Amino acid sequence: MNRIPSAEIPLPGSNVDRFAHAQLARLTGGISPEALVMAFEDWFMHLSRNPAQQAELVQGLLQALMEFPGRLQQPPRPAGTLGLDPSLPDRRFTHPGWQAWPFNLWSQSFLLTEAWWRSATTGIRGVSPHHENVVSFTVRQLLDTLSPANFLGTNPELLEHTVQSGGANLLRGLRNLIADQSDRQPSSRSATSGFRVGREVAVTPGQVIYRNHLIELIQYTPNGHTYGPNRS
Repeated sequence: MNRIPSAEIPLPGSNVDRFAHAQLARLTGGISPEALVMAFEDWFMHLSRNPAQQAELVQGLLQALMEFPGRLQQPPRPAGTLGLDPSLPDRRFTHPGWQAWPFNLWSQSFLLTEAWWRSATTGIRGVSPHHENVVSFTVRQLLDTLSPANFLGTNPELLEHTVQSGGANLLRGLRNLIADQSDRQPSSRSATSGFRVGREVAVTPGQVIYRNHLIELIQYTPNGHTYGPNRS
């Protein structure tokens, strides 16, 4: 077996840097803050230098606000103005309860906001396609966290299930949350129960034979023991 050439030996402090980066990744969901800053800077600088597109966005927003009262009288649908495709239904707001006051106000306000930000983050002249995707995706994810469908007091479907079940659905959700938090603990039994010695986990001596900024390749030394069922 040809030995994979090892990478350059890292500096003594590199492990500290890698640990710091790992902790930051847990807070940002693995997204590079530097990449986000560059993407939003590209988007903002080009939008600020395009007065015609700024005017179009303002005009589209004013028109949508004028049409908003009439939309409250219509069944919930994806915002057909400001660039969203009306042929793609938003399944979050298909329950009949979203047609009643004040739930229709919250759902339609959210869809209007989502539609406007989609127009504001896509099609800006001069922005690189990659940065446009990053900005549009990030803004969409942030808006989704504020959706009225995510909160008990603003979701008629969830309120209906809560009344029908006498709050049992909330108790199930609380138990699931506690179980998820427990599984994230390194000492959790359920978090390590799927690892078997000799299969998913190696217990023989090993050494890193290759390392880069993405992976470490570890070569383990066999000790002659066999774990698990015998194989012919």
